[in-house]
Amino acid sequence: MNRLKTGLTLARWVAALPLAAGLLLTGAEVAHSEALTLRPGFSEGTSVSGQSGGAVASSDCGFISRQPNHTLNVAQGSIPYMRVYVESSGDTTLLIEGPDGRYCSDNYNGKNPQLTGPWPVGTYRVYVGDHQGNSSGNPYRLYFTESRQR
Repeated sequence: MNRLKTGLTLARWVAALPLAAGLLLTGAEVAHSEALTLRPGFSEGTSVSGQSGGAVASSDCGFISRQPNHTLNVAQGSIPYMRVYVESSGDTTLLIEGPDGRYCSDNYNGKNPQLTGPWPVGTYRVYVGDHQGNSSGNPYRLYFTESRQR
């Protein structure tokens, strides 16, 4: 009787193996898409973190994930000036697609990108890419500030 139970458990494990392997192989490409809502006058020091890169070669902004790393919603009025920048030990890129266009930054401050300017109300898809084409990427922190000072 003990052998039969072990056989059933082993059979279930073997049946689940392809699914588990698929999840491991595509784990780095699972959508991060952490949502963030900012309004004019938001708190200084607002930031989110993640892993850069992905398997998709963008036309001008390195390798990115299939889904955005973060989704930014600007609500209750445009933000007249906002600086968005990445800090990472890797060579990252910053690609933002929003209601007013598509913007890419690379190597603003050493290996770290930055985008600045007015941010109209709307939803923005934020990708933090890299130049390696390595889907495991590098850890990063993405900062949002209304301050012009670095």
